Amino acid sequence: MSDWRPLIDAATPLWTGIEGYAEDRIAELVVICTTATYTDAEIRSAQARIAELRMLLALPAALESA
Repeated sequence: MSDWRPLIDAATPLWTGIEGYAEDRIAELVVICTTATYTDAEIRSAQARIAELRMLLALPAALESA
């Protein structure tokens, strides 16, 4: 398996695009979590996806401190 860590660079336009996408998806998923018409399972799934996206967004800082 190749080492992906050196490829994560918060200063690149690609990473800026990834951040924008992740932030947009989080906003969409928050709507699911705060709307009463969704089922508990849908809300739990949205919460899990939000957590994963937040971990993705935290990668550059985590790699800098490692």
